Amino acid sequence: MAGQDSHRNPAQAESPSSDAKKGPPPEQLKELVDLPQLQRALRALGSGSQAQSLDSLDEDEDEAPEARLFREAFLEVAGAAESFQVFRSVVRLTPTAVLMQAEHRAVVLERLRDFAGTAAAPESRRSAQALGASLALREPGCAFEVFELLAAALAAVPASLGAGAADAPLSAAGLGQWRRVALADSAAAWNAALSGESKALGWLGATFADQELYKRYHLAMETAEKVLTGSDQEDWVLDKARYLRVESELRATRCRCASASLALLALRRTQTRQRARWGQQGGGLWRAFCSTLSTAQHTMEPPFVKPPPPAVLLYAEEAGELSRSLDSGRGNMEILLLDAQLPQD
Repeated sequence: MAGQDSHRNPAQAESPSSDAKKGPPPEQLKELVDLPQLQRALRALGSGSQAQSLDSLDEDEDEAPEARLFREAFLEVAGAAESFQVFRSVVRLTPTAVLMQAEHRAVVLERLRDFAGTAAAPESRRSAQALGASLALREPGCAFEVFELLAAALAAVPASLGAGAADAPLSAAGLGQWRRVALADSAAAWNAALSGESKALGWLGATFADQELYKRYHLAMETAEKVLTGSDQEDWVLDKARYLRVESELRATRCRCASASLALLALRRTQTRQRARWGQQGGGLWRAFCSTLSTAQHTMEPPFVKPPPPAVLLYAEEAGELSRSLDSGRGNMEILLLDAQLPQD
């Protein structure tokens, strides 16, 4: 008997536990050979998922791993971004589909409003205008909300500049970025920004019509000079006082002309794309242009207002010509400033 046992087939002598050591058959290992499925399984196990098989993970195949990573970490990363540079990098790197989700979109607009507001540094406020313009071009669906908060930021003045002052570098930066959106190949972002009761169009008209803008810039420059030198106005030499006066007038003229040029671009694009009339969203802007044809009453010191410069009157005449062409239905205009033309389609 012992001899017979010793000559038994080795396959028959194996213990029942040897089958378990062999592992599952090859057809059951196919799923684990697939590297993407294995990676999804490891991520599911690492996150504590209770998936019974890899079949339940197939529904996430269409979502790219980086998109899923941004979606899961966006709120935490965006909320922790204390500097504008970090926030700008997060916005630029995040996929648009993730950025425009309802909860993420609200966070982006709120943080952009903070960095564009008066509590932020002047450099961050100017850079926030550029980031807002890029965001509007990237996703025209949010252009109206973006331009609403950008216009509100341009209208707000820090208390450190003095009551009634205005920030010329910020206005110039905002106008430059807004013009980039207006002259983009696609008019979707610009038309969306000016839809409804647009604060952006209202700010353009108010800036052009402000005949005391040079006083506001002068006040801001005067305050900055006092902070920089630590001296009072009485200690300044006549050359410095004259420089501030002349420079504030030049800045005011440039800003008013830039706002008028951009407003005319907006209305001309509205005319050609949507056939809207001045009496709708352009009514307030038309009154702003008309107000520059006469000298306004003073509202701040010194107690007088200088007449509008010739460049401002030229843009007012351009606006009048555009109004007459809209009323008469004419497609051509006798006066057409080069910097207020639309790009050729």
